[in-house]
Amino acid sequence: MWITGHLCYTHPMSDPSAHQATSSFKLLTAYLGTTSIEEVLKTARGRRVLWLEILLNDQLDLTPLAD
Repeated sequence: MWITGHLCYTHPMSDPSAHQATSSFKLLTAYLGTTSIEEVLKTARGRRVLWLEILLNDQLDLTPLAD
């Protein structure tokens, strides 16, 4: 069985600090086409991919999102 994903281009964010906080997302960008936490939390699939991102991405810095 092969698992395929679609890579999508995402538009740059207007807020540079928000871009720095989310620029290390890999799975969210590849599987959902977004790095917006608000967008990801709207769907069950988005929440599952976010958990995978947190568990698998060793370069993810969540400190800026800890507000």
